[in-house]
Amino acid sequence: MPEMWITLRTPNRRPLTVLVDAPLVVGRECDGLILADQRVSRRHTSFEPTGGQLQVVDLGSSNGTAVNGHLISEPVLVGPGDLVTIGNTMISIQTRTEGESPIGMLPTRLARTATPSIKTSIELVAESIDQGESGSIVDAEVIGVEADPGTLTVVFSDIESSTELAVAMGDADWFDLLGKHHRLVSAQVEAHQGRIVKNQGDGYMLCFRSARQALLACIGMQRDLERQGPAMMAADPDSPLRVRMGAHTGEVMMQDDGDLFGRHVIVAARIGALATGSQILVSNLVKQIAEPRGDIPFGAAQETPLKGIDGLTLVHDVDWAAFV
Repeated sequence: MPEMWITLRTPNRRPLTVLVDAPLVVGRECDGLILADQRVSRRHTSFEPTGGQLQVVDLGSSNGTAVNGHLISEPVLVGPGDLVTIGNTMISIQTRTEGESPIGMLPTRLARTATPSIKTSIELVAESIDQGESGSIVDAEVIGVEADPGTLTVVFSDIESSTELAVAMGDADWFDLLGKHHRLVSAQVEAHQGRIVKNQGDGYMLCFRSARQALLACIGMQRDLERQGPAMMAADPDSPLRVRMGAHTGEVMMQDDGDLFGRHVIVAARIGALATGSQILVSNLVKQIAEPRGDIPFGAAQETPLKGIDGLTLVHDVDWAAFV
């Protein structure tokens, strides 16, 4: 009977192909295969070989398990060519006959012990890599991938003229506004799979794995502010509520507390500081990544100096009101 294999593809991680010869739990913290995907639940999904297929079961995950794009509520049988999605991770199903390797992949047989222990997928690869053809075991040197956040789109935002606005509104109404603003930002960030890195008062630093998702979150925030602004400013409806946003994409570094730093974070902050109220201003790189679908309207390129950054930087305005 053909062996069943799965290939897992998590953003910013190398694909991992694993033999499923016994029930296998996949999640963020489990006795099974652990993924570095924050949108995956601790015990998300299980795979069990049965009759030349795999039975997929969602283990009560927070955001569900999809098979070929459809969320499942009951166990589902899958076979070669099917695609299972959990969080940001895509899992394709493959078969092979004994002695063959899945095409284009280095297959991994998971070491199974009598006493289960929680190990990362990196540790599993390092401990047990079956090369298929020779059957020999090699040690994998894992270099800096466990804590490396990789390429992110970083967004900075704040309320224009916030100091003057806070003084005019008074402490009680200002803090009420900040609470409403925080709920609005949090809803869009969660909906677009991002993270609030930190915030101080009305200022936010956000990050997203996808430049497009970052822009859609920013557009959503501006539209929410346009609709809800008057109600949020009920204490002073004549005062406009305008939020400026700046975004840039690049390789960043992360501190132990989850804070981000590095040159590309500084560029994003400088672009955010250049933006005016109700404006989304992005680097040319963000535009290049996000524009292929053609549905996000960008303004003409503008050359501008950024404090502390050598040379001129190309930035673009996002016409969020024209987005359909």
